[in-house]
Amino acid sequence: MSRLSGDADWENRGDPGQWAPPAAFSEIEQRGFRDGVDGAQRDWDNHRRPNPANRDEYREPRVPPQFWPGYREGFRRGYEMMAARLWGSR
Repeated sequence: MSRLSGDADWENRGDPGQWAPPAAFSEIEQRGFRDGVDGAQRDWDNHRRPNPANRDEYREPRVPPQFWPGYREGFRRGYEMMAARLWGSR
């Protein structure tokens, strides 16, 4: 899977405002997922290149440090799905 392809089951389906994180995600991963979707939208709106690692909320999540890995995984998944929708697979 390319960095921006998202999950095949989700790509280009429905309104991103209605996307829900995978049920298997923890609460922290779900929060990261939603923040990732929002972060990709902000990058698109501001004409930035898609890269979740350039987002402040990815680099230094506002959750306790022990939850950073799960938050970042959720963020990356949400960001990549939204990026695939906005920029297409590149």
